[in-house]
Amino acid sequence: MKRAHVYIAALLLSLVLPISDYVIQKDLENNTVDERKLSSDNITTSLDNIKAADVSLTNLTIENFQNDDNELTYSYDITVSDVVGAYKYKVGDKEGYLVFTAIGESTFNIKSNEKITIYDLPVSSTYKIEQLTTSENLYTLTVNDNKTNTYSNILSTNNNITFNNETVIKETESLDNEVKEETKKENPITIDNIFIVMISLVIVSIITILAKKLIKVKRFE
Repeated sequence: MKRAHVYIAALLLSLVLPISDYVIQKDLENNTVDERKLSSDNITTSLDNIKAADVSLTNLTIENFQNDDNELTYSYDITVSDVVGAYKYKVGDKEGYLVFTAIGESTFNIKSNEKITIYDLPVSSTYKIEQLTTSENLYTLTVNDNKTNTYSNILSTNNNITFNNETVIKETESLDNEVKEETKKENPITIDNIFIVMISLVIVSIITILAKKLIKVKRFE
């Protein structure tokens, strides 16, 4: 009788163990699928966030125009709201990182007729740019036709600012050259004009000689 019980228990165990193993295996497979799905969803969400972040970023280009050949170095202060840390910039072929303080302030230098582009700044942030280098005796500084050394605005998708440093001396020289050119146009020097001048000089010389002879003849009389 006891043997019968042992056989029955062994039979039940032989049936339960495979079923338990099957259930556990299925459960593990389902969990793996769920984890993969969750991971995929996370990746998609991250990519969407990156795309959304890219849309909200923009670049800022500041050009330093000068209307003569003097090579000067200009210093600028820049303040951008919601900006802290290092941001990539480019001047000509040179690249680097511009570091902004906790209140969004930084300083950079560019030479005559150079421009700097600062990348990945947040759209809708306010900014202020101030040219610190002043040469009032040589140059007149304007920004957007306004005589000022400071420019403020809000970052949008297109941000290009030009600081115009124009020398008064060059403007005066240019005006003098224009007057000279106009005079040349009004009174051009041609072969005909030269011939007329020479004939006039010859006639004047002949008249002078004749006048002197007449004076001598009258004296003898």
